[in-house]
Amino acid sequence: MANLFGLLLLGSLIGLVVGVIKPTAFSRFLKNPTRKKILQIFGGLLLVSFIGFGMTSDTKTAISEPTNTPQALVLSEQDQVKALVTDQLKGTNNMKRDNLKKVEVSEGEGGGWNVTVEFNANDNFSTNLRKGGIEKKMSEIYSVLYQSGKDIKTTSITAYFPLADQYGNESDGVVYKSTLDKIEANKVNWQADESTLQLTILPRVWTTVMLHPEFR
Repeated sequence: MANLFGLLLLGSLIGLVVGVIKPTAFSRFLKNPTRKKILQIFGGLLLVSFIGFGMTSDTKTAISEPTNTPQALVLSEQDQVKALVTDQLKGTNNMKRDNLKKVEVSEGEGGGWNVTVEFNANDNFSTNLRKGGIEKKMSEIYSVLYQSGKDIKTTSITAYFPLADQYGNESDGVVYKSTLDKIEANKVNWQADESTLQLTILPRVWTTVMLHPEFR
């Protein structure tokens, strides 16, 4: 209906303009056409069509609904430290066990973070190679923590490996545990060659708390 009134409005406007300019153009339809008659006729049609168009046109206004834009998740400092470890130990080892067993981050006395990490070590051809693999993994964790710019006060890392008891029953046991505090970590040349840092420097700097007899 709005389209019909729209066409009528347009036609009336055109007729009005033509009639004002040249009234004789409507001599076939009107007797003695004058500008006054043209204005009365097309002016009336123009008014009616304008009112009709306004009443029948869609007056709905599009209302934009508020969108729920997800906000970026901001991790706390504690969770950021934890994420450093979980990223370093993501995935599984070569025995199809999760690399990461546990990671805990707690606030130290007087500030800073105390980090506790437990992981499942990889198997290898010999005890010496297994031990070397554990030390490399520990070095990687210490490196990512103490080079992160976070205030890491102390870090304790424990490696687990399947052990058999005297009856032949196998279960995961602690085979290597080490700790490194902020004071000692600040003395380390973290820009040293990566392989030297991981295999030589850090194993000499950290404190070995426990080493299973089978790994000595």
